[in-house]
Amino acid sequence: MVRVIFFSWSRNATLILESHGLQKFLKDDEKKPTDVTQEQWDQNQKRVMVWLLGSMEKTVREQVEGFQSAAEVWTSIEKQFSGKSNKMQVSRIFHELRQIKQEQKIVTGFAGEIKKLYRDLEYFRPFKAHDPRDVPLLREWFEPLLVQTFLDGLNSEFNFRSQLIQATADWPTLDQAISSILEEETWLANQIT
Repeated sequence: MVRVIFFSWSRNATLILESHGLQKFLKDDEKKPTDVTQEQWDQNQKRVMVWLLGSMEKTVREQVEGFQSAAEVWTSIEKQFSGKSNKMQVSRIFHELRQIKQEQKIVTGFAGEIKKLYRDLEYFRPFKAHDPRDVPLLREWFEPLLVQTFLDGLNSEFNFRSQLIQATADWPTLDQAISSILEEETWLANQIT
């Protein structure tokens, strides 16, 4: 399980467990609430363990299947594969963002790669906000860079639309830029037929 795969796996695992109210089992310090029987607690603990182990590749699962709690499994896997402190992951992501090109990909596939790289960047280099309002401000500040990366990486048939987008007074959001280019992609496809 390489770091990029771990990132996707852990996000998916967290969402699934949150949707079932079971994410608390991933924390070492989580204690059984008084309003839950020991049997219910143990059953949910095992439910989380079964799902975690069942979602892992065999070579990874074999390293943690002897653990007694989901929190032990989660902590061990996270320490080994998360790479949160790995500067090389951040360097790799920045390099990929600087080099990314559409080439043979459709616009939505290309845009998806940029969004994924940005999510990976947020994961490996998380912004520690002093105030919860800081996170949206940071994203608002960073978004024009993503839009520029997207527009710069597009194939040449989108040059005119890209120039129109860049000529506007305010930067569009990444989703707005993608939508505009998708319109152009559709228009170009209709011209060929």
